[in-house]
Amino acid sequence: MTRTPSPSVPTAVEPTRVLVVGGGPAGLAAAIELGRRGIDCLLVEPRAAVSHRRPRGKTTHARTMEHFRRWGIADELRATTPTPSEVFHDVAFCSTLLGHEVHRLPNALGLFAERRPEMSETGLFVGQPHVEDLLRRTVAGLAPIRTWYGARTTGAYAETPSAVDVEVADTDGTLRSVRASYVVVADGPRSTLRQALGVPLIAGAEGRQSVSVLFRAPALWSQVRHSPAVFYWCVGGRAAGNLSPYDTGRGIWVASWQAPPEPTDPAAVVDRLVGEPVGAEILNVDEWQSQQATAERYRSGRFFLVGDAARQTPPWGGHGYNTCVLDAVDLAWKLAAVLDGWAAERLLDTYEAERRPVADYVIETSSRNMRVLSDDLVRAGVDDDGPEGAAVRAKLASDIDAAKRSEFYSLGLVLGYNYAHSPAVWGEHSGADSRQPEDGTSYVPSFDAGHRLPHAWLPDGRSLFDLLGPGFTLLVDEHDDDVEQIVRAAAERAVPLTVLTSARLPEPYARPRLVLVRPDQHIAWSGRSLDSPAATILGVATGHLVAGRPR
Repeated sequence: MTRTPSPSVPTAVEPTRVLVVGGGPAGLAAAIELGRRGIDCLLVEPRAAVSHRRPRGKTTHARTMEHFRRWGIADELRATTPTPSEVFHDVAFCSTLLGHEVHRLPNALGLFAERRPEMSETGLFVGQPHVEDLLRRTVAGLAPIRTWYGARTTGAYAETPSAVDVEVADTDGTLRSVRASYVVVADGPRSTLRQALGVPLIAGAEGRQSVSVLFRAPALWSQVRHSPAVFYWCVGGRAAGNLSPYDTGRGIWVASWQAPPEPTDPAAVVDRLVGEPVGAEILNVDEWQSQQATAERYRSGRFFLVGDAARQTPPWGGHGYNTCVLDAVDLAWKLAAVLDGWAAERLLDTYEAERRPVADYVIETSSRNMRVLSDDLVRAGVDDDGPEGAAVRAKLASDIDAAKRSEFYSLGLVLGYNYAHSPAVWGEHSGADSRQPEDGTSYVPSFDAGHRLPHAWLPDGRSLFDLLGPGFTLLVDEHDDDVEQIVRAAAERAVPLTVLTSARLPEPYARPRLVLVRPDQHIAWSGRSLDSPAATILGVATGHLVAGRPR
């Protein structure tokens, strides 16, 4: 079947194996995952450079950092962030930035000053533009990746059973055609290609109008009465909103609040949040409204929707950009496996089967976090000194903890999301329950199929995750006949397999005797013994088999 929404596709053709449309976190992550696996790809992005005037996505969650570690860039990001986790890891609630502190949530958002046993990387508070700069540098260092910054897709394409041609316009208007085996559509919430493909968005309720302001106030940090925090929720009587130190070295902050009915002077609102005039230099004002939406489908022929092109998430809890990266990782390793010939094309259908339920869970959680915002927490008397003011703050602290704890403690979601329902995992628990963790706050490690492999630190200081191979990894107690059967089955299918024995793992490390781990660190199969033929287990994990899987 050929689909041609526009007959004007130019005749000159630029070949690539994968076309990545969009150079935000999702597109850059997909390109890195593909490039590290030796897959030729072309990334097209309209922005010639990353703008730092809109500091969105300020929280990089632990799971995203674990993938950055796998790509070898986590240490660089930590070394270059202007808000290091050694200092910035709490969320504080206060009357004003210079007033009374009401409540504090330590180590919020997975931010810890020291390493943790349950994760190879802790979270990091850093602006998305800073992350995108690093991802661009990483892309530039990968030979299989070419980039066309300043170019954009027009929406015209032609698809055949074996390839797709996509029209791309340069900055001067010159049209070129890119021919690819597959297209990663990561061009954001107003995706040109999604609209051209005729894939509608299923929209949910809209959030309240908000304002975010980037401002410079070099002397402000020295005046703050409270201990360092990544967010200061100001809930006093003068104004309600959030303040975040964005770059303490340059005295740059971010303020945000729910937009009032009438226009306001941003500098005046900043002064009220701080508690006194600070002479803020306003660098940028961004008015926005949170959205909930999911694409009707994630795949259309050889096109795959990723990140904000596939769904839009309210920002409360910081899951949006992180979910974009996880989408890209799930799709890209599968694309590489199919293009390398050791996975069936049918494996690509599991991208939506795995990622849509997670996205739905994230949207539901983020929307629930949106129910109570800073202006909902304002209480009369919270600014007052003396016993009466202290009593108001004590009651408000209890209310804050009840309303906001789940927003800032979400490791159950960040590390505990799973693909137990996926057609590409096999095991006695696989497919039995498609729900994500009921408690998104607490992470409970699991060796069940579809879950992220539980983490451990090795005696030499390395992470268990550092020993996993680039393809599949088999964790075993010792080499025996079961192991040899899996090794032979992998060799017959040319599936890359690393065997890791428990002698190299810390003791005790309670797990099933055999654990087959996918390239994305999720468990494809686990068991006490080889209860199914090795060829069947690997066939399911690589998309060659879908029928007869245990329930």
